Amino acid sequence: MFERYNHFFWIDADHNIHPAKDIEEWSIHYDDEHRVVAQTGNNQISVSTVFLGINHNFFGGNPPILFETMVFGGRLDYCQYRYYTYEEAVAGHDKVCEEVFGLVKHDKT
Repeated sequence: MFERYNHFFWIDADHNIHPAKDIEEWSIHYDDEHRVVAQTGNNQISVSTVFLGINHNFFGGNPPILFETMVFGGRLDYCQYRYYTYEEAVAGHDKVCEEVFGLVKHDKT
């Protein structure tokens, strides 16, 4: 599905991933609106899951690693989790929220 040499991707409103043909196409489509998968937090802890847009599978192979959840604050401060697909990212976000907050809360902002 994805070319091995391609490192730049963009995501559309329906969460479909597209390899960018060049850096110009990537920059045109790389906007904040579609990059945020979910954000959940309170005054002390924040869990953020985003589309990275750059393949983080630095050791080669497919599929590309394109999503990341990070925790800011609390006992899991700066822990990060990475995913291949949008669906994995949503499930991962909810799992981290369950661990961090003791509940599942999925808010897209």
